[in-house]
Amino acid sequence: MNFMSGKQKWLALAAAGCLLAGSGQAGAASADMEAAQMAAPAAQEAAAKTAPATTEAEAAAQTEAPADAELQAAETASSGTAAAAEESAPDAEESGAVASSEIPNPMVPYDSYAAMVEELSFHPLYFPLSSGLELTGRYIIGGTTAELHYTSRYGQEEKRARFVVRTALLSDDMNAEVLSGVYGASWQTQQLGATQVQIAELASDSFVAYWTRGGYAFSVGADQLNRWDFVRQLRDNLIDLSEHYYD
Repeated sequence: MNFMSGKQKWLALAAAGCLLAGSGQAGAASADMEAAQMAAPAAQEAAAKTAPATTEAEAAAQTEAPADAELQAAETASSGTAAAAEESAPDAEESGAVASSEIPNPMVPYDSYAAMVEELSFHPLYFPLSSGLELTGRYIIGGTTAELHYTSRYGQEEKRARFVVRTALLSDDMNAEVLSGVYGASWQTQQLGATQVQIAELASDSFVAYWTRGGYAFSVGADQLNRWDFVRQLRDNLIDLSEHYYD
């Protein structure tokens, strides 16, 4: 196909007599028509010489455009895949780090006192019913230490006193901090009955005690009670039982 520029079309139309300055005579119009007929082939030939070059350039651009678009899309997809891989890599590493750092929980719950005795091969120290405390949990820590949880039976639930009693076999490295888990406290020695007890006041309503008897180590921690009630429960129940049953 032959394409003419706007200027070429305008020249052809002008030569054909479509753009007239006025209403000329018939003879002038006829002469113009002849001139237009003579000029038209020349204009068409000139347009034919320039049109193929433009067409080839346009065709090349049209051919290259899809290729460029496909290349750009491929590069974008590749870049997106790489970015996704980079983003997922840290997550995978982090997940692996978490998984590798996980250890089994050393605190195992038990349904009965008898099951704890069978596992430990000794009888953990406990509060008797006369203490007015309710047993709320039984645990063995690390396969060696018994832990019993108690709560006061009376008063508003959120204000009831709470106790944690631990029993373990006495060893060379056993002490108040190791068994109770309380470090940095100011421990004071106090005589209760026939037993020397180490007691630390953690707050005005929170206390912990540690003592040993007959090859065993004991600790008790409590909160939401005053010092007098803590010492009374410690002396009248736990110390008394340990002096009679762990010699």
